[in-house]
Amino acid sequence: MSRFDDELKVALRSEEPSAGFTERLMARVDDLQSTRQQNNQKIREKRSVLRMILELFNPGQVSWAMASALAGLMVFSAFGVIRYRENQRLLLEAAQGEAAKEQLIFAMKIASEKLNVAQKRVQATVDHPSVR
Repeated sequence: MSRFDDELKVALRSEEPSAGFTERLMARVDDLQSTRQQNNQKIREKRSVLRMILELFNPGQVSWAMASALAGLMVFSAFGVIRYRENQRLLLEAAQGEAAKEQLIFAMKIASEKLNVAQKRVQATVDHPSVR
């Protein structure tokens, strides 16, 4: 045999592994498997989130999403219009109430003046019966 063959035989001869080799190897395999599982879980989560986002833009989903958004907007707008009209009605009632109050005060002043004039005439006839 040649020298190369001898070196090859020496290099490829079987040897007993060092103490604890099997335990270290199995621990490393377990670590690699758990790391791979964690990475796969992260990839699945990313794909899941990405899939959810992409499903929003699916033509069938877009129409439902748009319809629901439009319905929500319409409800919100209707509620706003109702509140605006109610507020305007309350403001109008307050203005009408103020106008009625002013008219009542004016009418009370006129009535008070007329009553004062009538009272003075009555008082004058009581004090001087000949004056009419």
